[in-house]
Amino acid sequence: RMQQGAVNIQAASWTSDGNGRYKQTVTVPTGFDMDDFTITVRISGSHIIYPSIERLSSTTFRIYTPDNSLTYIATFR
Repeated sequence: RMQQGAVNIQAASWTSDGNGRYKQTVTVPTGFDMDDFTITVRISGSHIIYPSIERLSSTTFRIYTPDNSLTYIATFR
């Protein structure tokens, strides 16, 4: 059976990157490693989106958005 987890990426936590985008650093759920899973991102209660994601370590990544009013849900498999 495939392991699955999710993280809420809250609108209130976006910070400006100074280039017209907003960013957040996200820690993956316990038991996951950035090299061993797929991330699917949805706008809360809506469709799949394809934001820029930057790997920072085996357990953290930075996600970017042009709209800091949105809450995302990242699902890991």
